[in-house]
Amino acid sequence: EHVGLFSVRTAPNVFDRTELGKIVGDVQGIGDGEVGSDLFRTSVCRDLAQGIAQMGNDTPDQITVFVSHTKRLSSVEEAQVSSLVDLVREVIARTRLKDFFDAQSIQPNVDWKPAIDAAASTGALLAIRTDRYSSREWCQREMLSAKRAGMPIVVLDALTYGEERGSFVMDHVVRTPGRIEDNAWRRDDVVKALGHLVDECLKRVLWRKQQEIAKQVGLRVDPDWWAPHAPEPTTLVDWLEHHQDITAERQEPLVVLHPDPPLGPDELDVLVQIVRLANLHNEIEFLTPRGLAARGG
Repeated sequence: EHVGLFSVRTAPNVFDRTELGKIVGDVQGIGDGEVGSDLFRTSVCRDLAQGIAQMGNDTPDQITVFVSHTKRLSSVEEAQVSSLVDLVREVIARTRLKDFFDAQSIQPNVDWKPAIDAAASTGALLAIRTDRYSSREWCQREMLSAKRAGMPIVVLDALTYGEERGSFVMDHVVRTPGRIEDNAWRRDDVVKALGHLVDECLKRVLWRKQQEIAKQVGLRVDPDWWAPHAPEPTTLVDWLEHHQDITAERQEPLVVLHPDPPLGPDELDVLVQIVRLANLHNEIEFLTPRGLAARGG
């Protein structure tokens, strides 16, 4: 129902005094840096994915990146984390994204969860996973709230010494490495992480559109839960708790539909075990669109 025009300027004055310039010259172009450079290619892909994702949202606001990170560390760790956070914010400022930085954006005595829920439709979480990130209660709470709200999530893995213990709350998300080179964090790693994050935003929009189309045409198999991400214990338990009316009355199998790729057999066994321990006597099936199509759905 919509057409988007994304112009890529391959020369500085390509639209000056031309008929093409009269038509599209006032439209904001995409891509930064010298044509043919890695920066240019990366920025074109990110800007295009961002533009399509924002077109697909009911309220096409600018994508907001929630920057989640640790605080109150030792002086050495704090310096490393601070320098990486500063680099992330600097890179975001050079894109068409908007950042949400909790130290400035969340006001005193305001809970993080309502802030996450309120912006879940247009926000995405970038978790800067440094050495103590997974052990911090507040970081775990931010990650869990984002998962249950269905937000796109990317983890920038920036471990330097390693973790004593990880956290299952941090798993099942897109990850990309953050590395130190010549005593400084690599800018390219941050750019790559943001590119992945925008891709996840586009995937979420496409998933919602698939759900809308499915409701219009009807499916032979009507999913009970259109999971925005592949289900895991943290999100499955939350869904079961909030849909007890469905799980208590249904006699036929519950159907959970989630994006490809499919879950592995061991992952499925754990999820089925959770359902059984919840005293649900009906079966549960986990399908992806390909699996649904194979069943004639």
